[in-house]
Amino acid sequence: MDNLRKISYQNQSNASYTLLHLEDIVYEKYGWFPDKLLPLWCFQFHEVSRVGKSWFQHVRFPYLAIEMVLEGEMKFKEGRRSVSVLPGELYIIPPESITSGVVVDNCAAARTLTLLFDGGILRGLAGNLGLTSSTVIHPDDPEKTAKKIRSIGNLFKQQDDESLLNNQLQSFDLLLNIAGAIKDTDRGSSIRGVMDDFVRDPGQKYNVADLAKQANCSVVTLHKYFLQNLGQSPGTWMREHRLNYAAKLLSQKNMMIKECACLCGFDNVQSFSHAFKRYFDLTPNEFIRQLK
Repeated sequence: MDNLRKISYQNQSNASYTLLHLEDIVYEKYGWFPDKLLPLWCFQFHEVSRVGKSWFQHVRFPYLAIEMVLEGEMKFKEGRRSVSVLPGELYIIPPESITSGVVVDNCAAARTLTLLFDGGILRGLAGNLGLTSSTVIHPDDPEKTAKKIRSIGNLFKQQDDESLLNNQLQSFDLLLNIAGAIKDTDRGSSIRGVMDDFVRDPGQKYNVADLAKQANCSVVTLHKYFLQNLGQSPGTWMREHRLNYAAKLLSQKNMMIKECACLCGFDNVQSFSHAFKRYFDLTPNEFIRQLK
């Protein structure tokens, strides 16, 4: 380990091109880079099958650990919090945490990839990238992520200068990608929370810009999320929920069309009737007559 540290420090003075590339990656994605680069590298890699009651613990290790489940299911526990990690998912274990992991089904095996990271800027980097709490990550391309992890693991096994430099470079890149996935996950949770609020009360005077503001994201990001996850624009989604809510209200006795339009977030009866006709192929009055 000491030899690895010495070689890594020596290499930094002779590899400005690599460090500049690292700096470009970090600046491009997060606009942050430490004034003085100290090494970050993977110093342990394992690909193992855990069988039966196989379990392990991270007890205040000063390292950042990444566990990727390839097969089976693992359960990780930190304090009273317990989460299951399924195939294709990652579990991030930050420095100084107390975490245990165990195979969920005692009759089956769980195959995992494990990386441990160390380095002088590890804690500062983890803090700036939001890798300070145990988190489940759902990568967009699990096979590509597993390939990256194995690539770093193979570099760890080699002791030549070029491999050590590439170890640091790829370690940075992997952590940056994971941090980006965490931000996407947080953003998705925020959008889903706003969507749930709207579903509970479709009469809110929200437009798409208001929805994006409530979700703390841009309108472009909101559109992208809806198209990727629902296959429709946020405006179409809001209008459909309002109109289905309107149909439910009109099914009730003595509900006036003007009152229904107001309760469903429409500015006037004309716009409400036009939207209702386009969606149900019936005017509100025709819809009410059908119910009788």
